Amino acid sequence: SSIFFILGLIDDFKNLSPFLKLGIQIFASGIVWALGIRIDFINILIFQNVEIPALLSLFLTILWIVAITNAINWIDGLDGLAAGIILILTIGILQGSIIFNQPSITLIAASIAGCCISFLKYNFHPAKIIMGDGGSYFFGFTIASLSINAFKEINQPILFNLSLLVVAIPLLDMFFVILRRISNNKSPFYPDRIHLHHRLLNAGISHRKTVYLIYIFFLINILLMQLLFN
Repeated sequence: SSIFFILGLIDDFKNLSPFLKLGIQIFASGIVWALGIRIDFINILIFQNVEIPALLSLFLTILWIVAITNAINWIDGLDGLAAGIILILTIGILQGSIIFNQPSITLIAASIAGCCISFLKYNFHPAKIIMGDGGSYFFGFTIASLSINAFKEINQPILFNLSLLVVAIPLLDMFFVILRRISNNKSPFYPDRIHLHHRLLNAGISHRKTVYLIYIFFLINILLMQLLFN
């Protein structure tokens, strides 16, 4: 988390190359995998309790962490949006960690949720402070890492379908944006205004209403996760 935070903080001041940032993120995610936070079983659709080879586990874990971290970073485009989304995602992770008896994850998730609640007081539109890339990278990495182990019993396979559902909206938004950029012959790494929040603003919805509407999307997603678990 320190590597991701420092990387984002430097980027806030220096505007680093996206390829350099991606390389550092991949390296840091590899460290996470080596420390034992990894996707080594798949439980989704017809694949139930399927153990995957170490090399594929490394690839999926790095892809998971890097994708979610950048998805959270990319969605940080309106006052109060990223902090509120992180709060909602953390609540979903918190619920899973309680159900699956993961006290360390519960403690971290509760701490992150408390941080977001306090931060939103000053970050909601019109914002007095912003989290920047340092904050969004840190929170994105934390959510990505916690979601790997939150939905599993100790020494049991991860219920990957629940992990995937929790972060589905930011991932889908990111992949949609990447595909649009590539189809328009643009680099997928450089910013534009085709994210979900931009499209809602372009439709004439106000700043605050756009944020509230996206909050509702994420809350519905968390409810679906609960229904799937039950």
